[in-house]
Amino acid sequence: AYQAKKPRNTENSETYASATTDADGNYTLSALPPDSYTVQFQSPDGGTYAPQYWQNANSSAKATPVVVTEQAITGIDADLVAGASVSGTIYAPGKPKVGLADAQIALYQAAGGAPVAYGQTNDHGKYIVANLAPGRYSVGINPPFGSNAVDTEWWGGSFIQTGARTLTLTAGQALT
Repeated sequence: AYQAKKPRNTENSETYASATTDADGNYTLSALPPDSYTVQFQSPDGGTYAPQYWQNANSSAKATPVVVTEQAITGIDADLVAGASVSGTIYAPGKPKVGLADAQIALYQAAGGAPVAYGQTNDHGKYIVANLAPGRYSVGINPPFGSNAVDTEWWGGSFIQTGARTLTLTAGQALT
């Protein structure tokens, strides 16, 4: 079962209702007051599908609002696609190469804005960020919290987002 989750009032981003699909993929969101909402679909418990908003939008900013009146609305459906993933190793500065533990990885849609997904390196500097929607991303690498050992850097060696290289992900792709 998958969730149709988080219809949000566009003014204050408050979650009004969520539902889990039945075995046939049907769901019902009940008792929504008349207003304009965005509807997000995602796998339960993280799953393997990329989250998306109604009409294939990959962010709430790009989502088509659903206007709820007193009447029932049908046809607010989604075809979820397999999520992509990005993985790699972050190394501490210096020699020999040693993986950097607890570095923060943030993926941004290439157009900028807020991060859309996060990851963290393990004790060996390895990370994976999964269940990403197809699209173009830039990757920010932040030092471990409380550390001044390394500066924030963008994938491709830039220290500013506008200089970052972008990567393009397709449905189900595992980029290393």
